[in-house]
Amino acid sequence: MRHITTSTGFSADFDEQNANDMRVLRHIRAIVDPEASPLQRTAALVDLPVLLLGEKQTEALYAHLGSLHGGRVPPAELERELTEILTGGGEAVKN
Repeated sequence: MRHITTSTGFSADFDEQNANDMRVLRHIRAIVDPEASPLQRTAALVDLPVLLLGEKQTEALYAHLGSLHGGRVPPAELERELTEILTGGGEAVKN
């Protein structure tokens, strides 16, 4: 478990074991696949934060992004935040 703070200031606890799941990898593949349609990419992006962070922290992430973007959660910004969380971007403190 590590506490993360992204470059935009979102802060959460991230259990790295959540990323060790084929469902997560399948969603990531759909997001980065250059042959995937925009609809396939967006559909995968909808489920990924819940698999990684759980419902409560996903809602906190949406609220955070909404506060930065006039109440909206742009898919590209969500993807950027999730990439930071997965790659250890921003600030991470191991617990």
